Amino acid sequence: MTNHLHVIQSITDEHDSIKGNIKLIGDTVTDQEATTILQKLHTEWIPGQFNVLATRMDKLKQALGLLDEGLKKHFEFEETSFPELLGKNLTKALVIDHRQIRSEIDTAKKLLDKINFGGLKREAIIAKEMEVQQVITRITHIVESHADKEEILMEMLRKALEDDKA
Repeated sequence: MTNHLHVIQSITDEHDSIKGNIKLIGDTVTDQEATTILQKLHTEWIPGQFNVLATRMDKLKQALGLLDEGLKKHFEFEETSFPELLGKNLTKALVIDHRQIRSEIDTAKKLLDKINFGGLKREAIIAKEMEVQQVITRITHIVESHADKEEILMEMLRKALEDDKA
């Protein structure tokens, strides 16, 4: 039981450690950090600023790559820790969320790789930028929703385990 409380605390600590910036490759990125990163990218993405378009695209590609790597490590930790804590079905439900998040990030990375603004008219560029913004918004929403679910589960588990301890 003490080990379960330790795992719950570790996961909760990761979720609570919002740093507001992207960690170096090799570190994990918590769900809350991912949300913060995505929200920052969303607010910085203002369609129609053509003079900084290339810089924003590079920054977004880099951020998505780092986010993807960090979340993979975070999800691996959760997916190995959760079965004993949550049981098969709840773990499976969270793994489905993890797959959806990874899929959305892959979709965004593929979209960014195929976008070429060269030779496009202003309206076409803005349309592409809006498409990118929609993808960022979608990823942000699913990561926030997922983090909320996990936080509720962790708090409920903590209460149950601490009650058993008493």
